[in-house]
Amino acid sequence: MTFERYLKQRSQVNKPRVAVWKTGQIGLNGAALREFGLTEMTHAALFYDRDKKKIGFRFADSAKEEGAVKVVRRGGGAMIFAKGFLRYFGIEYSRARRFSLVFDEKQALYILQPE
Repeated sequence: MTFERYLKQRSQVNKPRVAVWKTGQIGLNGAALREFGLTEMTHAALFYDRDKKKIGFRFADSAKEEGAVKVVRRGGGAMIFAKGFLRYFGIEYSRARRFSLVFDEKQALYILQPE
């Protein structure tokens, strides 16, 4: 019998990710902010495609965007308090879920993609 050594795997903290937490908050990791140039954005307008069940964001550097909510910086990432948005559209948030973030040029929106 031959033993193999386990070497701890590095987590994918450098991959842009977004989490919808069971508290109704949406969290973006630092990699998402950096990769998409969102580090200076202070607000986001939230969108939902009912047919495809996808969440979208349009980030802004001011509150002038209609319906924009504040993006709060925490550590290296950011979060959006979105409980009202999630409830309004009937989006499930009773358990935390992770998503990849992609930019849709046609829609000019950042879209959450299930992992």
